[in-house]
Amino acid sequence: YKIGKVNLGTVGQAVSITGKVMKVSFKWLNRPHFLVADDTGSIKVIMFTAPAENIEVGDDVYAVGVVIKNIFDRRNPAISAISVKKRKSKTT
Repeated sequence: YKIGKVNLGTVGQAVSITGKVMKVSFKWLNRPHFLVADDTGSIKVIMFTAPAENIEVGDDVYAVGVVIKNIFDRRNPAISAISVKKRKSKTT
């Protein structure tokens, strides 16, 4: 999915997105929230467990989860993620 296509009409659907991490919150609680953006928009990606990798601002990531109403901003969707992983950069 392109992030811009994820909206309140897709709540409940499983999605996968790719993008760049713009902000990381609540990492210290092992409940990290990531603001992930691509060329079509940005979305909050919420995890309820710590990811397998250390995800930082600037990382390119692949996230898989279910679209939910954003618990902090009910007018916008978020993704309740089961997995957020760094995308491997292509080396030539």
